[in-house]
Amino acid sequence: QPVLPLDTEQSAPQPGRPEWDPLVRALNFPQSETDTAGFKAIRKVLPFREVAQLLQGAEDILSMLAQEGIYMDDLSTEDANPALWHRFVAGARGGELDDMGTVLDHAAITLAQGRMRSDPVFKDSALHFLRLFDRFLQAHIATATDMDIVALADTRSGRAFQLLARIGGTFN
Repeated sequence: QPVLPLDTEQSAPQPGRPEWDPLVRALNFPQSETDTAGFKAIRKVLPFREVAQLLQGAEDILSMLAQEGIYMDDLSTEDANPALWHRFVAGARGGELDDMGTVLDHAAITLAQGRMRSDPVFKDSALHFLRLFDRFLQAHIATATDMDIVALADTRSGRAFQLLARIGGTFN
């Protein structure tokens, strides 16, 4: 069997914050098995423990959403409003944030909502992912530019966050 060119050694967790460009690229996940830039971005941010946990949570929930035929690339969105994301991090919840969740695909919302109600594993995974994403935002949004926030919201992970937070009532 040929040796694969993967780096299988685990790096020690790094303190501090990852750079935004590879972070956003990693949270969008590689486009295909040939997306070397996407895999490079993931390798660059994996040593940051909270990012590694978020990526795992995102991968889990994205796989579950795909089982329902919900693919983040298929969801239409509007550009994120960075001011709303900052208010969210500052503790605002409810109607004040209604426009924060730019994923408004009613079919996807209905399908995910149904799965949330009927599947306790999906519900637990969704809530875990929402907590991880919220914790990530709390720790990192202060260093983000408005363009970083717009790019983050448009990643597959960002779209999943918006979809699940809308279902959970965070944005209404």
